[in-house]
Amino acid sequence: MTTPCSFCNALLFPNENHNCCHKGKVQLPPSPPYPTELKDLFTTSTPQARNFRANIRNYNSSMAFASFGANIVTPPGRGPYAFRLHGQVYHRSGSLHPPQGTTPSFSQLYILDAGQALQARMQQPANQQCLPDVMSLLQRVLQETNPYAASYKHMQEVEAEQLRLADENGTPPPAVTMHILRGGDQRRYNDPRQDEIAVVFSSPDGAPPHNRDIVVHPKDQPPQRISHLSSNIDPMVYTIFYPFGELGWQYHMQHLPVYNMPQSTGQTFNSVRSTGICY
Repeated sequence: MTTPCSFCNALLFPNENHNCCHKGKVQLPPSPPYPTELKDLFTTSTPQARNFRANIRNYNSSMAFASFGANIVTPPGRGPYAFRLHGQVYHRSGSLHPPQGTTPSFSQLYILDAGQALQARMQQPANQQCLPDVMSLLQRVLQETNPYAASYKHMQEVEAEQLRLADENGTPPPAVTMHILRGGDQRRYNDPRQDEIAVVFSSPDGAPPHNRDIVVHPKDQPPQRISHLSSNIDPMVYTIFYPFGELGWQYHMQHLPVYNMPQSTGQTFNSVRSTGICY
């Protein structure tokens, strides 16, 4: 990607002709300063940094909160490696705890202590080439900065407290669920806080709020697909690129105020209503 957008300077492929920012009408906030320790992995020549870049997909998958899925079809015959998909690409998130007898993965690793999580990640066959000290560094940085990590940890703490109270009172434990929210206008904040990412509910029926996006159950629930319109996909799947949980593309991203049309005119431009909301 070597061709900059003439409006926002995003790098595009030379033959891309679509407008990434609606001709400058949608402006994203600047990203927070990237953590120095992660930046060093991308830019320095230490053995750890070289190993990180050589195995970056494995490291990212180990730190992801949600999984990438697709029906991968191997092309017939010989030739260079090709990644061929049949059908739709999708992303999935799971419950807080894995089924009994199953190894924790993805978001389930964020409720373990650091030593257990590191051991589980390093025992994955795909991570044989990864270095424990690099994996440990990624764990620590994301636990300190990522609001999704804080939300999953908070759900685990609420669940433990509710189980303790139910045991003391001799009552059935209430349903504990976490609802990851759809998010608002990106320009309101750059680095979402924990309470802007998710809400943990403890109630007899686990009734969700209306603005739920992803619902996390404690256990015994099959993985759920995340809508391809969800602003949570990018920060949940590509955690190394979004360590602060910055929200990704959103369906109702707004134009800059200078481009908003007064409602009284009734005019629309480029599929943008007079309120300035993209559809």
